[in-house]
Amino acid sequence: MEKRILLFVLVGVALVSGVAGLGLYSFGSAASFLKLAQLSSVIEQNIALRRQNQGSVQNQHEIVSVAREDWNADNIVAKVFSSYPLNIKSRLYINKGEEDGVVSGSGAIAFDSFFVGIVDRVAVSQSSIITIFDSGFSLPVRIGAEEVDGLLQGGLAPRITLIDKNKIIHAGDSIISASRELPYGLLVGSVESVHEDSSGAFFEARMVVPYVVSDIKTVTIVSSHELPEE
Repeated sequence: MEKRILLFVLVGVALVSGVAGLGLYSFGSAASFLKLAQLSSVIEQNIALRRQNQGSVQNQHEIVSVAREDWNADNIVAKVFSSYPLNIKSRLYINKGEEDGVVSGSGAIAFDSFFVGIVDRVAVSQSSIITIFDSGFSLPVRIGAEEVDGLLQGGLAPRITLIDKNKIIHAGDSIISASRELPYGLLVGSVESVHEDSSGAFFEARMVVPYVVSDIKTVTIVSSHELPEE
């Protein structure tokens, strides 16, 4: 009799354990499925973002190729002096100067595409460039396919100010130079985000650039032959 009772107890425990195990297995399977679904969603978002970025880069390079038509043939390629170990972003110094044809007010292009600053001082064999990361830097620009006007204000985090609130711009839109002292359409960067400025009268955009200043080893100096003031 006792053996039968013990046998029933063991069978009952086995059945309960089996049901519990099945429940845990089912819960584990559901949790695993949820994780896989979340992972798949993240992967899809990353792929979409990558495609968007690739499209933005392609558009930016198309703008650059158009802008090159207005560049002078006598552009000057110069090497950038090192500031290591200092992390200086506001200014670059190059090994070309007056004897090489460098003129104050010319633009500086890095990585064969991106506008980084303007030549502000010229010596016989060296020059200095004030970059868009200098707080005193400013430049008229245009944004996106509609070429919306704005003013680039330099600094450690460059931004575009005085954007008409009746105009529409989007994250990822290209930002190009529109100053008459420079070749039209030099690629400056792209829009990161848009918000109202502190006055509420204009939009303001945060700007991103796809390079690090310390990686700039060579620049191309470009200028335009603007009309004299009347």
